[in-house]
Amino acid sequence: MSDIVPDVIQILSGIERIRLRPEMYCGSGPHSINLMVHQAACIGLGEVLAGNCDRIQISTDEEGFITVAQNGNGLSMKTDRDDRVRAEVVLTHPLACRDMKQDKRATEFCQLGVVVVTAWSEQLEFRNCWHGEEWLIEFERGHKTLPLHRWVKRIRLEP
Repeated sequence: MSDIVPDVIQILSGIERIRLRPEMYCGSGPHSINLMVHQAACIGLGEVLAGNCDRIQISTDEEGFITVAQNGNGLSMKTDRDDRVRAEVVLTHPLACRDMKQDKRATEFCQLGVVVVTAWSEQLEFRNCWHGEEWLIEFERGHKTLPLHRWVKRIRLEP
């Protein structure tokens, strides 16, 4: 019998587990970046199968940022029974993306879900349009740096 000390045992969140051992969840090497893009596009693929989306655009910029955009309904801003906003749950909990799919055929595109992107990204800015309002949340290395809030486009006029 081993000498396990309860004070040494750590309980990690889904994001912490993925960041601690990424190869266990997503493999390693060039395939990993492809998996991240696939998981980011997973939300849009689910919207396509549900008939709510007809465009998914994936692009990169000169600084190396990858943008995945789609014209679907966006993630729900409703709260669940634990008073958590569903959009944030999808970004921070493994397999939550699968659970929110309207068309269950879309679950085959999900692996762990977009939480992989949240966990692995140096910087993640997630904008979500829901019922005509735009919402924003930001993460760095899996940690929330800007809480979920309504994003207001501002126009600056010079006199």
